[in-house]
Formats: sequence, C-alpha cells, structure tokens
Amino acid sequence: MNEPSPEEPTHRRRRWARTDKIAAFAIVISAVITLGIWLADRQGRSVPPSGTITNIADELKVREEALFVEGKAGDIPVGSEVWLVIRAGLERRWYPVMMTRPGPDGSWRSDDDASDPQNVRLVTNGPYYIQIYCANMSAIAEFQQYKAKAIKSNKYPGMDKLPRGAKLLDEKRVHRNGWAKSTQGHSPPLQ
Repeated sequence: MNEPSPEEPTHRRRRWARTDKIAAFAIVISAVITLGIWLADRQGRSVPPSGTITNIADELKVREEALFVEGKAGDIPVGSEVWLVIRAGLERRWYPVMMTRPGPDGSWRSDDDASDPQNVRLVTNGPYYIQIYCANMSAIAEFQQYKAKAIKSNKYPGMDKLPRGAKLLDEKRVHRNGWAKSTQGHSPPLQ
C-alpha cells in the first residue's frame, strides 16, 4: 500500500487555497458586473416628464374674459415640447393651440387666450378641457401640420385623436358662457 507522503496535504492545501482564491475572485467579478448592470439600468431610466397648470382651478367658469394659461413643467426629454391643447368636452375633438417653452425654472405661459372659442373654433360653448401634453418629435410634427393646415384654410375642425407621442401632463375642466359664479349668486348664461 501506498502511504501518503508528508508533502501531499500541503499540496492539497495549496490547491484548495488556489481554488478558493479563484472562486472568491469569480464571486467578486460577478458582484461587480451585477452592480454595474444595476447602476446602468438605474441611470438609463429617465424621470417621466411632469407638468401642471398652476393658474386655473378645475371646473373654472369663464365668461368673456381672456384666459391665459400658466404652469410648470419639468423633466421634458430633449427633442420634446410642451403643447397647450383644448379638448372640447362634448365634441371629443382636440385643438392644438400652441407650443410653450418652459423657462429655466420650469415655468411657462400661453401667448394665446385659451378661453376664446374663436382661438380654436370650438363648436360648443359647453365644458371643455385645457390640457398640456409632453409631445415627442412625431407628435410635434402632427400638431404643427394640423396648425399649418387650419391657419391656411381658416378652418379649425380639431383633431379626431391625439398623436401617439403625446403624453397628458395635466388638464383643467372649464365652462364657458355657463352660469358664472358671483358674490351675489349665479348670473344668467351669456348668449
């Protein structure tokens, strides 16, 4: 029978020590790769765009006064724009009014009167929605195409549907020529 030599346990210990080092190294490399993938995934995720209409209360009742819209927007992706759109509540049609440019602090203001039906040629005097959208490049092109065609023809039919690249950020419901609130009660609707 062969007797183990006294050097064999040391040799086995070295081999286990080398195997342990390789295993530990593989675990560290695996952890570093996993951490790198996790960090890359977190950095790759963008914060969704946000926006709000700040100067109009929901269910606002307006008569003939001009209604300029103000708000805040943030995390708008490069190549995207914030668009002010009117949605006629009874018609289920969308009327792009204008693109807004948020300032460095995220604030923006409309250049056009959002309460004027002639501005978007609304058929109804009933409730409508003032909305803001984050529009990607394809949505921007559709909004601009609609606006150019409407201005050229002087016909404002509204859009049947929104572009796929338009994401609603905020909306406020507005009533025009309805019963206006006053300190003395309600006034009759305007004709």
